[in-house]
Amino acid sequence: MYSEVPWRSDKDLKTLVENRVIFAFENCELNIFETHEAAEDVHLSFNNFVITSMIKGKKNISLGARPYFDYLPGEIVIAPPDELMRINFPEASQNTPTQCIALSISEDTIRETFEFLNDKHPRLMSNLNWELDHSFFHLLSRKDLKKIVGRFIQLAITDETREKDAIAALTLREMLIRLSQTQARTILESTYLSMKNETPLAHVVDYIKRNITQQFRLEELSKKACMSPSHFSRSFKNETGLSVTEFIQFERLKIAKKLLMTSRFNIREIAYQAGFTDINFFNRVFKREVGTTPGKFRNAQSNHRH
Repeated sequence: MYSEVPWRSDKDLKTLVENRVIFAFENCELNIFETHEAAEDVHLSFNNFVITSMIKGKKNISLGARPYFDYLPGEIVIAPPDELMRINFPEASQNTPTQCIALSISEDTIRETFEFLNDKHPRLMSNLNWELDHSFFHLLSRKDLKKIVGRFIQLAITDETREKDAIAALTLREMLIRLSQTQARTILESTYLSMKNETPLAHVVDYIKRNITQQFRLEELSKKACMSPSHFSRSFKNETGLSVTEFIQFERLKIAKKLLMTSRFNIREIAYQAGFTDINFFNRVFKREVGTTPGKFRNAQSNHRH
């Protein structure tokens, strides 16, 4: 979860729309925005590459000439330098304000991080370089990224030590690596079918997706990638940020969530259709990753539709 970000007091607010507080580090700048009234067509841009993360509330946002989309807590949006963001705040009010952070990062830091990655930890399974792809700009934040965002917030708000910038630099490198892995999973989701005969990663992912209800063995999957089990495990984690087991669970949870939202099967049947063989294990994994039980998730989705 994100660290709690304190709201500005009324006397400290300079504006009710996108009030901005800046925390400067050596290689980046953390901005905390909050909005306390509804507004439309608010413009925002940054001189450097920026990673934004929605903390509370809802925005409706467009990047450049792209269509508008809803921006919700638990999501990340990235933008290149000087990209114009057009933002609407349809639900913001004094009682339901929005809160968002934006981390502006120097080009030198980004270049040095990915040069290091491509030199020391090349992407052996996909034959691609590590980089940030600006065409995949709207991402779902997993726990690893949320924890890093939380650490940055804590550094900005509470850390007054001499080591602050050094810790921020290391945290920033970790964030760029995790963000690139998150992007890689998003790109993989949209390209694995066309690439399944081109790269070992896409081939294995296609096999997992087509056989998601069966029980997988590491030896079996590594053979399909033409790698030893240990090399396959390391390469898969390096590419996606997830272990093979975590990826399989992630895929099964996606199926379970879809069935919970669209079908009338009971929860035990849904667990089995998604590939889980133990209902208690399914319930534990679902609550750990989604933050609620399958039953409560289904009820919340049903209430939202009505």
